[in-house]
Amino acid sequence: MMKHGIATLFLSVCLSLVLVSSAMANVINKDDLVGVWGSSEDHGKTFWGFDQYHANGRLMSWGTLPDTAESFELVGTYQLITQNAMSVNCITILESSRPDVISPGTQICSLITKLNNSEMHYIDEEGQQHVLYKQNTNQLL
Repeated sequence: MMKHGIATLFLSVCLSLVLVSSAMANVINKDDLVGVWGSSEDHGKTFWGFDQYHANGRLMSWGTLPDTAESFELVGTYQLITQNAMSVNCITILESSRPDVISPGTQICSLITKLNNSEMHYIDEEGQQHVLYKQNTNQLL
């Protein structure tokens, strides 16, 4: 119940941001999320984790936790919620190799502020801005 309240509050804050800055508002097509996106601390030079979005709403994540040598794998679902010219991506974790870090049942929502064929910019539930970098899947194989 607490998580639902936090997610509702987060969505309310996001709606306020959209009203204040409609120039940043960006309706995202779910098909544009499909593919592999990399998490990086150095603007895309190296990557510590990857998120693979599937057209059927499934999500797979894997990598090494930042500042550690510990690997992780996650399986989940995602839902893109578009309202008032705003796109919020909500992920629900179904399986986790590291339940001590992120447990099954956890829901994480983020406001997507920009998405193109190379970068996804988003704001997390704590108000931090992040960028994911689209990967060429031929290079990952």
